[in-house]
Amino acid sequence: SGGMKILGSDGSTVYTDCWNFGQSLREQFAPVGAENLLQLVNGSEDLNGKLSAVYDALEMTLGTIYDEFSTYQYGWDHLEEGNTNLTYLYINTDTKRVETNRSEYREYEDAEKNLEAMKSGDHVKYMFVYPKLKDFETNMNVSASGEWEAVKSQETGRDSGIIFAASVDTSYPVRDQFYEGREIYDQNVPYLRYSVAGFFAGGILLLISAVWLAAAAGKRPGDEEVHLNAFDRWKTELGAAAVILVMGDRRVTDLWIDNCAITATVMQLAIVDEGMASCWVHVNGRPCRVKEPDGEQADEYLRKMLPIPDDYGILCAIALGYSDFTPAPLPPYEGEERVKWL
Repeated sequence: SGGMKILGSDGSTVYTDCWNFGQSLREQFAPVGAENLLQLVNGSEDLNGKLSAVYDALEMTLGTIYDEFSTYQYGWDHLEEGNTNLTYLYINTDTKRVETNRSEYREYEDAEKNLEAMKSGDHVKYMFVYPKLKDFETNMNVSASGEWEAVKSQETGRDSGIIFAASVDTSYPVRDQFYEGREIYDQNVPYLRYSVAGFFAGGILLLISAVWLAAAAGKRPGDEEVHLNAFDRWKTELGAAAVILVMGDRRVTDLWIDNCAITATVMQLAIVDEGMASCWVHVNGRPCRVKEPDGEQADEYLRKMLPIPDDYGILCAIALGYSDFTPAPLPPYEGEERVKWL
């Protein structure tokens, strides 16, 4: 096939489709305990057969080291003394080493005194992260456990004796990013206050409206009937509270229209019995719009919106809800004159 092969001592093919590492195996620096990475990997039970994974891990590690070192070497100018309102103090009690951006805080023997100096003053916000959470110190409204965990997660070991302290001079003698952040906050906080005040005012108004509607709705002096107030007459809904389509299966009987009419009539009586009102909206053989008799039919319109089987005929729709209409009293019984007995 033209690919690389590895042959055994007897000339037989042992491996096919082998990957030639080429220049990758010509290493400038040998690993500890071996002449090259290949030798190290082949001699390890855990790494044998994972040379590609080792190269990938090595590439990622070297890239990370380079990025971190570049950031450390060139990315901290804005935090140097005189360029910022921030003071940081990194104290390693194991190695007795101190890292800080303040020249007067560099002596390890003065660490405790310098920590006290960092949190002194009327315009200082500070946070001290000690090896133990119980020793955490701050004068800011932050989560002690959250901030402590965020700092400790950057350390290689949770048992290290490292103290990290940071403070900001909130009088902002230096126009750094902290000063700019404060300026932006001061510019926008009035709008935030107006928004919060408007939110609470709207909530109070809504509560008052709800109480008034509940207390006044439907009541009039001198009767016990239910009446709609002005708010109830606003067109806040699309229409009825519910609509029921009355349909019949044309495959079962040719009297489906008669059956649906009986059903719809009884349904309307039951709705009235429940204290509601209803309206018969005819569908069968009717156009969508009265003024457009040759236009789209109501039956066709409904079938576009609803999954109605083709074999079902729609007689009418019963709209139901609560009505503000008071029907006129029924006329006197005229049965004797209108009913003819056979």
